[in-house]
Amino acid sequence: MLPPVQTVRLTFLPPARLDTQARDEIWRFFSRFSTRERAVFDARLSASLEVFVGRLPDGRLVAFGVVDLLVARWRCRPHGLIHTNWAVIDPALRGQNLIQRAGFRSFVKYRLRHPSMRLYWLFGASTYKSYLLLARNFRDYWPRRGHAWPERERALVHDVMARAGGPGWDPSAGVIRRQGVSRYHEGVVDDDPAALADPDVAFYAAANPGQAEGDTLLCICPLDLPNWLAIARRVVSRRRARRPAVATVG
Repeated sequence: MLPPVQTVRLTFLPPARLDTQARDEIWRFFSRFSTRERAVFDARLSASLEVFVGRLPDGRLVAFGVVDLLVARWRCRPHGLIHTNWAVIDPALRGQNLIQRAGFRSFVKYRLRHPSMRLYWLFGASTYKSYLLLARNFRDYWPRRGHAWPERERALVHDVMARAGGPGWDPSAGVIRRQGVSRYHEGVVDDDPAALADPDVAFYAAANPGQAEGDTLLCICPLDLPNWLAIARRVVSRRRARRPAVATVG
């Protein structure tokens, strides 16, 4: 039986507060899901704005993510992009809305700081399972099948990536090329071709054909009322689905 979601405590803290023991623990947990160089991981972790960790009451680490707030401009107006570099969850705890909880907390925090700024969620889908987080929870997001990129959202992604200066960014494809320096252990289409029966997975595979080499598809979605309502409906639906069936006699 899955542990109930309320038993997982999410803690947010700046990476400077992580001691060597905590960093080693996070690295061991993250390495269950991805292969990459430890030095690169540590550098990105240290450069991040905030880290979140999720623990069960016994102290076991079951979730980890990194959050940054980026600002991009479109037609001279600033837009905030809440960027999750990494977000990994123990398989036993998936489907219990931990990412949604962490995302809503970050949204509220930055909304209070920037009450008039339009906010988005920006993240890199390195696996089809991470891409399905969008398809299964949000109403509006890009890229998605059957919908062209809006001018504003495409411009925001290109703005933040151009200023980041990453050598692997391919603006024409909307993909970060990794050249095989990292690879996830699950959610890779080449390892699970049956997943292509899902049209959203097939779209993801076509948009990110270099996934097996670690390539990352950049995704963006507005953190607005229609999307929050869509998330709320999905959360309620999943909770109802997890309720045990009640036997009736008569």
